[in-house]
Amino acid sequence: MTVEEAKRYHAEYQAMKAKGTSAEYMRYMAAKQVLADHGLLELTPGQRGFLASVRRQLSIGEDA
Repeated sequence: MTVEEAKRYHAEYQAMKAKGTSAEYMRYMAAKQVLADHGLLELTPGQRGFLASVRRQLSIGEDA
């Protein structure tokens, strides 16, 4: 995901009136990670932990 795509998706998700699906939320969090990696926003400790947990679960699933 490019920085521009991340900015667009982040803004779209935040503008939603209702909660998104799980897939939409994961894409939103991925966008937040891209923006944080480029110094455009800061993740909270909880968000960093959540993303680390997701990465850990994905790597465990790949090894299985």
